[in-house]
Amino acid sequence: MARPTIRLSILLLAAITSQPAALTAQRSASDATDSRIPIARNATPTTERSDVRAPSAPTRLSADERLTLVRSADLDVGGISSELRLTPRAPFDANGSISFFGQATLLPMQAAETSGYLLLKGDAEWGLKAEFRVLHPDRPVLVDFVVKAASLPGEGVTIRLAGSGISEQRSLQPGDQHVTAIIVPKTHGWYYLYLEPLNKSGLWVYAVEITVLE
Repeated sequence: MARPTIRLSILLLAAITSQPAALTAQRSASDATDSRIPIARNATPTTERSDVRAPSAPTRLSADERLTLVRSADLDVGGISSELRLTPRAPFDANGSISFFGQATLLPMQAAETSGYLLLKGDAEWGLKAEFRVLHPDRPVLVDFVVKAASLPGEGVTIRLAGSGISEQRSLQPGDQHVTAIIVPKTHGWYYLYLEPLNKSGLWVYAVEITVLE
C-alpha cells in the first residue's frame, strides 16, 4: 500500500509547483486592467471660449499705388490691363485660384467660410499658394498678399515668398502688410507664388490681389 501513496504525493507536488506561474499570469492580467484610459464622467468646462475674431482687414492698394510699385522696379507700364481678387471666401476664379498646403486646410478653412480671413501659423508648415493663368506674355503681373502680421512677444514675423522664379525671405513688422512681388512671364500658362510663415508668429490673410499691367 505504500507505493500508491508515494505516486499520489508526487502528483500533488507537481500540481502545487505549477500554480505560481498561473497566479503570476493572473496578476499580470489584473495589472493591465488597472492601467486603463482615465474617464472624466459628467465633466464641465473650465473656461469660456469665444470664436476667434480676426482684426480689421488692411486697406486695399489703390490703382495708383499699384502702378507706382511696378514702376519703381524700372518697368515701363502705362496702366492696369486686368485684375483678379481672390479671398478665402471666394478662392477660385476662371483665371486663378488659391490653394492651401500643409495643415492650412483644417480649422482656418472653417473660419474663412464665415469670417472671410485665413489664419496661418508658421509652427506647423502652413502656407498659402496663389495660382493664376497668364494670357498675355511680357506683361508684368503684380501679386499682392493682403495680410496682417500677428507676432508673438519678442518676435517679428518671418516669411518665405517663393515660386515662378522668386525665392526670398522677409521680416515683417506687426500690423497691416502688403507682401508684394512682380512676375514678368515669358510665355502664357499657369504661374504661382506662395507665402509661408517660418516662425511661430502668424498671419491673418484677407486676400491675394493679382494685377496685370500693360
